[in-house]
Amino acid sequence: MRRIKFDGSFLFVEGDSDDRLYGIFLHRGECQIIICYTRGNVVDVCLILNEAKFDGVAGIIDSDFDKLDGKIPPVGSVFQTDLHDAECMMLNSPAFEKLVQQYASREKMAEWESTHGTDLRGYILVRAAPVGALLRHSNADKLNHECPVLRSRFKTG
Repeated sequence: MRRIKFDGSFLFVEGDSDDRLYGIFLHRGECQIIICYTRGNVVDVCLILNEAKFDGVAGIIDSDFDKLDGKIPPVGSVFQTDLHDAECMMLNSPAFEKLVQQYASREKMAEWESTHGTDLRGYILVRAAPVGALLRHSNADKLNHECPVLRSRFKTG
């Protein structure tokens, strides 16, 4: 239906934050971003459209743990982020320092560095690693769906 009104390309992404991030690199008059709300939906839509020979379609999904597991998307029009997700890519890029310079005051950074050292990136990564390891373990063993306390506490709808 969209092709009838729009001759450009379509980029399928997982969520709102992906729309905001990738949208800054696209000309909206030539490429529409469509939010699919899960990585599985991005892959499914691209598979269906690829089989229908629908031109001008691509998807971007977070790599999550797929690269560690040696998995690749089952369709060539779906691209994975180089690292776990876009936030990890930003943390790994020179943009991180620019963001810190833009939003953290020199005084507060000097105070923080006097206590913790000058490697803010390393500090964040060391503290995030156990959370990432727990998430990987939870996903691998499908524990995220088996805890009744968490399930009842975080019910939606």
